[in-house]
Amino acid sequence: MGRFVDVTPDTQPWERTEWPKILRKLRGGFAQGVVTADRSAVSPADEPYEQTLRWLSDHFSFIAHATASPRTSAVAR
Repeated sequence: MGRFVDVTPDTQPWERTEWPKILRKLRGGFAQGVVTADRSAVSPADEPYEQTLRWLSDHFSFIAHATASPRTSAVAR
């Protein structure tokens, strides 16, 4: 459908140049979801990332990351 690339490292996706264009495509029914290289393409910060997930869910859209983000273990070693 299109390729959108933001070079701004802003943690708030909606303040980037390309992110609002993606949301318009989703809202207009021209796309069903977003595929990114990894989570940082949306935001490395938890709150903006979770807000984005809620928005996508509310608009019956999805996001998929081609590379899984490494998780730290909750178990102390």
